[in-house]
Amino acid sequence: MNTVQLLLRNGVNPEAFKVAFQNIMSENPEISYNSIQGFEKKGNDVLVTLEVPENPNKGKIEHQFNDVYEMKLEAVKQAALLEAEKTHKEEIKALTKDITEIAKLALMNKPNSTTIIDNKAMNNSSDSSQNITNSTLTNSIANLKEISGQVTNSINQLSDNSEDGSDSIKQLLSQLKTVIETEENLDNENKADALEEVKTIVDAANNIEDSNLKKLAKRSKNALMGIVATLPTATKLVQECNQLLPAIAKLLGL
Repeated sequence: MNTVQLLLRNGVNPEAFKVAFQNIMSENPEISYNSIQGFEKKGNDVLVTLEVPENPNKGKIEHQFNDVYEMKLEAVKQAALLEAEKTHKEEIKALTKDITEIAKLALMNKPNSTTIIDNKAMNNSSDSSQNITNSTLTNSIANLKEISGQVTNSINQLSDNSEDGSDSIKQLLSQLKTVIETEENLDNENKADALEEVKTIVDAANNIEDSNLKKLAKRSKNALMGIVATLPTATKLVQECNQLLPAIAKLLGL
């Protein structure tokens, strides 16, 4: 029997495994779920054995699986980190709201002689909170515009040419920037974070021989996958990134 063995470090991530296996099935029509011969526990790792046709390019099949599996696994990790950060922010907001309610109750129980003064203080506090909120919103918009301009300038330095007539790296990165900025399901802060990652990839494209920038670009690609993983699958950004990010990674050799 011709077999290919896939070693999954620290167990199997079901979501990443499904995506990666669907990829090798699309690339190799003769492989299906029936090709899986077994899962074998190897300490903390799992060894998956696949039956494959005679004279297959076993190394290619293994490479096709591992690339997608690792990319999706990193995206899942990034999504979990983003979700944890979001939950933390919501807990802080809830705590702030509770403290405000407690302060209001305390003021209501004070003598009338001090109520007017305390109410004025509360109104001033409310005004300050509104000013902080407005300031935060203004700053987030300004930050988004600033990073957007930086990404645009960096993209404009890239060449429009492509060797085989397909979309150039400049066109792909421009499309990625546009779809991030127009995504309604992302707030300004997350858009700015996503554009920061895009800028790292653009910097690598402008310095194609720099191995360190390539490593950073690969991390940024995974970070973008993490941001995308938090959105509904029908979202335009999700659909576009599923096509754009692999194409960009291929052109840059990530």
